[in-house]
Amino acid sequence: MAINAVIAAVLLGLLLVCQPPLRNSLPFPRPYRELFANVPSAPLTYDASTPVEAVEWMRAHLPADARLFNTMQVGSYLIWALPTTPVFIDTRVELFPPKLWERYIEISNGRDSTSLLREDAVSHVLLQRDVQPELLARLEQEQQHWQLVYEDKKFVIYEYKQ
Repeated sequence: MAINAVIAAVLLGLLLVCQPPLRNSLPFPRPYRELFANVPSAPLTYDASTPVEAVEWMRAHLPADARLFNTMQVGSYLIWALPTTPVFIDTRVELFPPKLWERYIEISNGRDSTSLLREDAVSHVLLQRDVQPELLARLEQEQQHWQLVYEDKKFVIYEYKQ
């Protein structure tokens, strides 16, 4: 009976130490720590590919009626972090019709992207540099239509020029 109590105490202790408030005090190696976004209030919580800084910029600068095109990988985070800003798409594949996925792929590949984005009244585009390089290149070429308003190591935000 005593051994069971010791085992339970050890397991409970390990569980408590791994919780977010205490996790940052553990001596994880640097390569592991670099897998996470630098969020002092929530250390070792968000994956490094989470657009934490870009969302902070959007909170401060996006107009209330902004229409956002985003990479599907960050759609769920955007829904949580910016609940009043509709996203173009997210990873819940079953919720979106095949035509929207086809459109997303066309835009992501940089094919006729400005006209497709304008048909959907998109005012801002949030891109991951390494996920949609074709669309990024297209927006960089179309400076008469799109203005770079934010960038960090992983993300850029373009705004449509009226």
